[in-house]
Amino acid sequence: MTPPLFVVEDENHAELCGEFDTFESAIAELRSRAAIPWNEEPNRCPCQSWETCGRTYAVLEYDTSKTPWTELSRRIVLEISQQGLSWHEPHTKDYELSFREVVSADLPQILELYHHLHESEPVLTENAKIAAIWNQILHDSRLHCFVAVLGTTIVGSCTLDIIPNLTRGARSFGVLQNVVTDQHYRGRGIGRQLNQHALDFAWSQNCYQVLVQTGRPEAITFYEKLGFRRDKIGLAAKPEWG
Repeated sequence: MTPPLFVVEDENHAELCGEFDTFESAIAELRSRAAIPWNEEPNRCPCQSWETCGRTYAVLEYDTSKTPWTELSRRIVLEISQQGLSWHEPHTKDYELSFREVVSADLPQILELYHHLHESEPVLTENAKIAAIWNQILHDSRLHCFVAVLGTTIVGSCTLDIIPNLTRGARSFGVLQNVVTDQHYRGRGIGRQLNQHALDFAWSQNCYQVLVQTGRPEAITFYEKLGFRRDKIGLAAKPEWG
């Protein structure tokens, strides 16, 4: 059976913007375009009235086993204009959200996702040092890096560090870190479900508590809805602070 072909098209100008083997690859192309200003290539409209016009990007699915191709589905996914950017729902096809621990092949997506956590920092480039750190994370029995996955796309991640302990009846405790959801998928409850998955795992490991820190006051309500309380004062030390 011939696999379907996915095409990105600007419906406003009937312009073909790329052909892709998977829906996820088509969405990845649109994510790249979403990061480019509306008045710069390739988002700048090809018409004379481009300043008041805009792009309406759709993903079309085709059966290419026969000529002419048969259109199987068409969905508007992204609109870009001077008025702003608008993602349409759903732009994740009809995949169920699932949760799992990371595997070796996830590294490129994790590095890209972490840019949504610290947008002022560049995406790390894979090299020997990064590969060694990733291998250490994968094989450290205390570290559990969980991901939320739609189809084959990682849309969220958090890392739970389970620390052995000789107080509280020798029960371990957890530290939740690097909590992030892809900015294109926020507002859907993905982060809440992912972090609840991490908490459920911690309780299954007999942890007596899980700690989390945030530098964003607006995130406090998010964590409180998960059951966290303002129980202790958190402090941090950094070498540059002296």
